[in-house]
Amino acid sequence: MSVAMHATKRRIRSIQSTAKITRAMGLVAVTRLKTWQRKFMANRVFANQLGEILEEALKGIDKETHPYLTLNKQSSKVLHVVISSSLGLAGPYNNNITEATAPLINEGDEVIMIGKRGKREFSRLGITCNDMFLELNISYDDVSKLGAHLRNEYDSGNYERVVIHYTNYINSMTSEVKHVTLLPFGISETYLDPVELDEADEQLIAELGIDDDEEADFDLSIESIIEPDKPTFFQAFIPIYLNNMLYAYVIAAQVAEQSSRRLAMDLATDNANEMIDELMIKYNAARQAAITQEITEIVSGLY
Repeated sequence: MSVAMHATKRRIRSIQSTAKITRAMGLVAVTRLKTWQRKFMANRVFANQLGEILEEALKGIDKETHPYLTLNKQSSKVLHVVISSSLGLAGPYNNNITEATAPLINEGDEVIMIGKRGKREFSRLGITCNDMFLELNISYDDVSKLGAHLRNEYDSGNYERVVIHYTNYINSMTSEVKHVTLLPFGISETYLDPVELDEADEQLIAELGIDDDEEADFDLSIESIIEPDKPTFFQAFIPIYLNNMLYAYVIAAQVAEQSSRRLAMDLATDNANEMIDELMIKYNAARQAAITQEITEIVSGLY
């Protein structure tokens, strides 16, 4: 067997090993995707209903004077919260959030980065990040600590507003980078964007036993009674709403990350299989040519 055939065979084995790894990572991503999908679909209903409660409470608040309802005119700096990934092999996920967010950051702004990959990308662009929450655990308690920090920073008067940048999951094939003003309230929509369910999502929801129509059971026509009064309720509601919306955005970003990783691993596996097929054709052709040559030499030697 020639040196070239040996090299081709080694390359085939190497790619086969890589395909096994990417296939396994794809299966892990699918499992994680289902876990976060379940949390995302359930939390989306709750977060949107919190948005409805907020809108009802805002009807009794002076929007011109309350610090959480108007931009801080004493500062032009913005506090940015960017959600990226700490793990790689997620396709264009981290690159997309970097390209969409970096141009929005001005001199003097502060960036709180969640995810090591995002910090690496921003450092490459010369943007310094606060890494206090770089390895944030995705739990409500830890996200609440981030929420408390953001409120304290905003209350200090050093920032005009607080903006979160995250990747919003739309369906199994599509995600979109979103920029949402967290503080003050009322600058951005109080609802999460609707999910455009495709066939893969419908199948996943059926497997998880999630009723995505449960939002329809929430009657918006019922007039709410807020005790003791709307200003008092609103003040107590601020941390609850902020923490839950933060949690919703973090979960949405996790779903988008795992979906992107699944697609990337599926594509890598498909590409590996195509390369294996091409190399097998090349190897078999070379092997057939070598056998033919050997037969020719043997026959020639007999006469």
